[in-house]
Amino acid sequence: MEQVNKKGKSKLDTYLKNLREKLIKKLGNHLDSLVSRGVLNAYKVKRDFGMGDSTFNNLCQCNSTASPDTLDKMAFLIAYYLDQFDKELKAEPNGKSKQEKIDALSEMKDEFKLLYGCRADIAIKMVNEQSELLTN
Repeated sequence: MEQVNKKGKSKLDTYLKNLREKLIKKLGNHLDSLVSRGVLNAYKVKRDFGMGDSTFNNLCQCNSTASPDTLDKMAFLIAYYLDQFDKELKAEPNGKSKQEKIDALSEMKDEFKLLYGCRADIAIKMVNEQSELLTN
């Protein structure tokens, strides 16, 4: 019986390692897209949340050394910066450029939800609740 448990644990460990590596790769691609669109960058993340430049840059480069805790934190950070981007857009005058950015924001939110699933919904809800508290 002990041998079966070791095999099962080994399979589970392999699954978790592969899952984390694939998540980091998808997250890195998503972060790269957000950086290129001006939604966030290493400086903002460090200034607002204290995440080191190297941690953020490693994630953008799909470095697989990020901890599960860091990956979970990124869900909130992405939701926060998408919300900030949305607020900036609302302040812009209407026009073709604004509509293109609104469409891009919708696409970025969809990518975020696809990447993080229910964690994205929770993070978005938390950001919205905190935003409401700050404005009331």
